[in-house]
Amino acid sequence: MKQKVANECGEFIDNCGGYPLIKQLNSDGNFIKKVKVRKKNKKDTFIKRFDNAFNDIHNNLHGRSIFCNGDNMDLSNQKDKHDKFYVFPIDGFKFLFNSEVSYHRDFQEIYNKMSRFMDKKKCEKVFVDLIEYSYKETDISLRDALLTEKEIIIFDVSYYYAIRMNKFPDYPLLIQQIKELQT
Repeated sequence: MKQKVANECGEFIDNCGGYPLIKQLNSDGNFIKKVKVRKKNKKDTFIKRFDNAFNDIHNNLHGRSIFCNGDNMDLSNQKDKHDKFYVFPIDGFKFLFNSEVSYHRDFQEIYNKMSRFMDKKKCEKVFVDLIEYSYKETDISLRDALLTEKEIIIFDVSYYYAIRMNKFPDYPLLIQQIKELQT
């Protein structure tokens, strides 16, 4: 499976600067796995607002993307029965980065505060503009985004590879081994 990571994830490996992309996933016992990016069916009002901000670049961004963090991922919200995995998106991926938040749902609190003093229609418009501006107006390299604990959204991929962190704690060595396998 490492060979597949080497063959299919070269773009990420070449641009990550040796820093990991991290995501919590279900603990199913697998050391390395191929994970499909499936359409998530949850569509609460927050997700609808979030998706509205990105309709011009990707339809249903929230439902068809990978929400990850860089090297300094905050573990305070770690879920039971989940482990941390290194994420390797396949070639052709795109990413969005927001230097303001570690978790996109933090915007919900902002919306709740705005809705106390604005009418609903204006609040919706300002909220969508805020999300759009805070993600789209960043001109940062993947490497620099990975150095933060902030959220990184990977999109335009149908699947990615995930390698369990606790089975391979030495990320630079892992990257070195994958580079050696590249054809």
